Amino acid sequence: MRRKSQKKWEDRVTEPTGEEGTDASHPSEVRIVSPTVLLKGHKDNVSAACLSRDGTLFASASLDRSVHCFRTFDIDTCKTTPYFASCPTAYDYLSCMAFADDDHSYVVGTSAGSQTIHFFEISGLLSEKLSIKHLDKDIATDHRDRIIFVAMKSSLRVVITASVKTMVQVHALNGSKVATFETKQMMLNSGFSMRSLPLFAIASQMSDIKVYSLLPSKGAASHRVGRDEPYRQLCHLSGHASSILACCESGESAGVILSLSTDGMLKLWDINVRHEVEEAPLRLGSWSIPSLVQKAIKDAVLDGQIPPILLDWHSATGLVLVAAGPLVYCWDLETATIRHCCRTVPPRLIQSAQFVNMNMNMQNSPCKRGGKSWQILVGAEDKWLQLYRGTMDEA
Repeated sequence: MRRKSQKKWEDRVTEPTGEEGTDASHPSEVRIVSPTVLLKGHKDNVSAACLSRDGTLFASASLDRSVHCFRTFDIDTCKTTPYFASCPTAYDYLSCMAFADDDHSYVVGTSAGSQTIHFFEISGLLSEKLSIKHLDKDIATDHRDRIIFVAMKSSLRVVITASVKTMVQVHALNGSKVATFETKQMMLNSGFSMRSLPLFAIASQMSDIKVYSLLPSKGAASHRVGRDEPYRQLCHLSGHASSILACCESGESAGVILSLSTDGMLKLWDINVRHEVEEAPLRLGSWSIPSLVQKAIKDAVLDGQIPPILLDWHSATGLVLVAAGPLVYCWDLETATIRHCCRTVPPRLIQSAQFVNMNMNMQNSPCKRGGKSWQILVGAEDKWLQLYRGTMDEA
């Protein structure tokens, strides 16, 4: 399925006009950015990737059934692939993965075929070289459909999974099932666990986002959820007119959520400003999605199926990335402009796209010329990860 789609992506991408940094399908003010560094190591296509909460570690999985991990700050001084640790996943490749929210020495992932939860431990965080190993504590889930979201809360000792057809399961780290419930939404498109908060959010094709608490009541921050205490819906974010394609949390402000919908709108929510389920969270702002991005999302549809639409947001700079098909757009919300389009080389369906090293000193980076500098790390249906760099004030 993956390899059959690759030719279709190549056919849809417009070739450069001959003028460097421009493209026949984009306005002249939008620069087409090529990757600065190709991070090699996998022997087959990248299937999933994730960034640790503190932004220092990056992990990727591949169809070659391996998991790689490296330090993100190494890519600022490396012109080639930095040192990475690697280990096999045993029986199947990972289709979804994430670092533990409160302990970045652990990575959790789900296998594509069996929907089994796998755990990986990273050691050597304070030494020169990392190491990673697959722990012998796999957990079988009851999911019968593709898992779109996995998260691990070490402090609560639980791992959360959600599948396309609205089933959410919570398992204790010892393997016992804590809870299974339906979100009563249509097909699920996106989900994430909130950093520093015992919450997780699920977005669906019903144009809404539901936020669930892992705690039974207020003021129970140290409580561990038991079988007899079901999870409660904390709040319901409604306001989009059609299906939500992606949602994410601010990296700097806990409880602030960004959502992108097929209604052509990007909305910002603050779930901290509410007290009961019935009380709507504060909506901080709305933006019309630029026509370039809407076209990329429309063009990304293959055989009637919408591929993963990826969203990341760096609230300190106001930069948002939207990935669809083989393209990633860097969008400045403060000025409502798009200056850069990152295009995978060769054009491939993007599986992951995230800002990296945005808060670090980038004096050694070629993109440091003042203004808003950015770095985006992309994993596509190819053997390597691709790093892109730029500044929003580039001509």
